[in-house]
Amino acid sequence: MTKQDGKIYFLRQRLSKEGQSKTRVLKTKHLLLSIAATVGKPVINYVKIGVHDGFLIFLDPKFDLNFMFQWLELFRPYWNRYGQPGSQINLNTDIVQNQKIYIPKLEEQTQISNILELTDNLITVNQRELKMLRRLLNPGTCIISVKFFNLKRMLNMTYLINILSILVAIEFFYIMYLETFATQSKTTGRVFGMSSEKLADKNIQTLFKNQGIYNGLLGIGIIYSVFLLPSMLLPIMIYIIAVALYGSFSSGNKSIVFKQAGLAMVVTLLLLLH
Repeated sequence: MTKQDGKIYFLRQRLSKEGQSKTRVLKTKHLLLSIAATVGKPVINYVKIGVHDGFLIFLDPKFDLNFMFQWLELFRPYWNRYGQPGSQINLNTDIVQNQKIYIPKLEEQTQISNILELTDNLITVNQRELKMLRRLLNPGTCIISVKFFNLKRMLNMTYLINILSILVAIEFFYIMYLETFATQSKTTGRVFGMSSEKLADKNIQTLFKNQGIYNGLLGIGIIYSVFLLPSMLLPIMIYIIAVALYGSFSSGNKSIVFKQAGLAMVVTLLLLLH
């Protein structure tokens, strides 16, 4: 209970059938309050759980569970007044029932609990990061941790490069499809800025089909490089950029560079940084 900070999401121990017969089994989410041992500790169960007589159960709450959990957590030190100096503090149903509290409306409770829960999550994340940072700064593990971090970073960069390269290949396969198999389609005309009359020209069709084969081979070359020969990936990307630049300046259409080589530029930059 303590390790999960009062919110029970999993259990390491299981009750036998005999044990279940001697405890109260809660199958749904409830707010509990410890009245012995860890006195005043609120608990919310998110899993089926067996409860002994060291807990009070709020069976029909008229409040937001998360709000009351936070409220009881803040109120914990004040239960000490019910114990004698040097003795174990114990609560009971009467003490808890007679405790007067002032709480806002249910809607406001929910809003407050959402904010507090978000804050708790941020604190938990920051504590984990701090713990990890301390481990990284430990002289015995610092070198190994840095090497592992660099390896992980390299692997992540490689995955990104491969994914973007495959997208470049898909782009060229699509261009091949338009030029070779859908030469006279409206999409081909729109992409290349050509009228249906021009696309119907047999010479244009022949040129397009030849160009389509070239683009398809580029796509195959990229896929081959990604999976079998990574050293060829950078030259292919540079070649794609060079061809796009030539096409852009020769045609006067500057957008060709970004349409045909935009992704290739990104991959080239990542390869150079990698």
